[in-house]
Amino acid sequence: MNSERYRVTKNQPHIIRALTGDLNDSIRELRMPLSRLFDAFRKEEIAGKPKEYALRLFDEWAYRSQLPKFSEVSDLATTMFQVEHPISDIKDKLCDKLPFDKKLIERFIDRIEAEKRRNKRLDDVIPVHVWELYTANVSSFLQQTAHVIVSRLLLYRVGLDKGVFDQMGLPDPPRPYLRFCKAIRERMETSASGIYFLSEFDWWYVPDVYRGALALQQQTQLGNIEDELDVAASHIVETLRAYDFSNVDRDVWKDVYLSYLSQDERQRLGFVPTPDEVVELILDLAGYEETNEGLCQEKLIDPACGSGTFLVEALLRLRKHLERKMNCHAELHERNMPTWERNKKILDTLTEEIHGVDIHPFATFLTTLNLLFQVLDLFSTVKDHYPDYSLGLKIVTHDSLVLHPSLAEYQQERLTNARLAEAVKRTRQYEQINNLKFGYVVGNPPWGGVLRGKIGPLGDAEKRKEYEEYKGAFGKFDIYALFIERGLRWLDENGILGMITQVTYLDSSFGKGILDYIKENATITHIVDLSDLGDIIFPGFTNYPAISIMRKTRAPSEANTIRIKVTGKKT
Repeated sequence: MNSERYRVTKNQPHIIRALTGDLNDSIRELRMPLSRLFDAFRKEEIAGKPKEYALRLFDEWAYRSQLPKFSEVSDLATTMFQVEHPISDIKDKLCDKLPFDKKLIERFIDRIEAEKRRNKRLDDVIPVHVWELYTANVSSFLQQTAHVIVSRLLLYRVGLDKGVFDQMGLPDPPRPYLRFCKAIRERMETSASGIYFLSEFDWWYVPDVYRGALALQQQTQLGNIEDELDVAASHIVETLRAYDFSNVDRDVWKDVYLSYLSQDERQRLGFVPTPDEVVELILDLAGYEETNEGLCQEKLIDPACGSGTFLVEALLRLRKHLERKMNCHAELHERNMPTWERNKKILDTLTEEIHGVDIHPFATFLTTLNLLFQVLDLFSTVKDHYPDYSLGLKIVTHDSLVLHPSLAEYQQERLTNARLAEAVKRTRQYEQINNLKFGYVVGNPPWGGVLRGKIGPLGDAEKRKEYEEYKGAFGKFDIYALFIERGLRWLDENGILGMITQVTYLDSSFGKGILDYIKENATITHIVDLSDLGDIIFPGFTNYPAISIMRKTRAPSEANTIRIKVTGKKT
């Protein structure tokens, strides 16, 4: 190993800080050409299939980000302006329907009205100005894309230094580093598919078959932007070569990664992390502890896993459990068992028992990445003896509230593009998880209105029809009530649910549906009322959180109610 490389270890925090700075610089550098490319697609400076697929992938991302699709907003605005409504009515209607900043919406309406007075066609001007409403969302989309590109290169470098992945040579020009990113993705897709499969975040990749159909001027513009992406990719690859990751373990990596994707950054990208202390308390109250006999035989799922905070802690507890000498996994501690074989059995158990689902692809990407970094040391010894071993983490991108997944919604033409066809694969993976039963369901599900489909909160008639099967879908319900019921449906008899949600289901009218379901199917064992700490646990939101622990049994039991109050500065 080259002694001049900077060793990333826990006793050299200055190296961790330098690496964090380099990673964030890499993301900023990538953002510029990615932004230019996306602008070229949406302005039709680069058209044809590359533009069509890039914008459809953004629509997929928007839907999974609880936003209306671009086409929905355009259609609604066109309908409103085609009829001679007073401007004040249009403003009231769109401000009520659209989840964007009110000032942005009002500016959008004023501009469309001005264009109408100049006799511009609505079909020409509305799509142009609708993009202005999505400015912040496009920024998040591009930021997440840059994170994915950097993280893939980072994981490859870490795996290379640990002996998990094979060394790959740099392709010949033109654009060798951009082609290197593509080659790594294709090579690594089998070993770590959750990180390297084609997805919404590969919108920037233009296959040669589509490139050749572009006009010469468009090919030139695309080539110029890809040259910039290649330069940015070269800086990332060369920067990472300066660091030695061979001694990065699962303890130090958390410090590196949490610094690389800070809490502020996660919140800006649309993810509200659950504090570690809350996660640990929920798992403790649920009884998911390393000392429990039989823990390795109980499946656990987080149905809204976000960046994986609950799953990382659960995986670490399960791993420590497997490292203990206990009867439930006595075969792991046979004296003559080679280390690599023991590690394979541990990995097999971890990947078989830990599950996560989230509707957002960036959330499942982060979860998969975070879990991978916890087991790379095991993976490296296994790969030496099983070169084709694939780390099949059970983390799936899907709406976990869907009770009857179906492929019917996917038209055959979608299957012609690998990035769009990924949705079919996700549904098939979700079907498998959907049919399982779990010993533990944990998490911090979303709360508030869900803005997916047909513009407004749960305004999609098909989606509401799906939810009619839930008893928690009562009155003007909060979406978290459905996640509680979904979790209980997923549990084995005597299984445990542990979630932090709003406390409102206990004393609001909409709570009748979910409380009736709980009474019929489960027993609440603990309520930890954290209402007074809402602004501390989830700063920046009006919220009244509580931890609910339930056992799937109708045996009578009295809940342990704990209320934590704030007194001065002490909690």
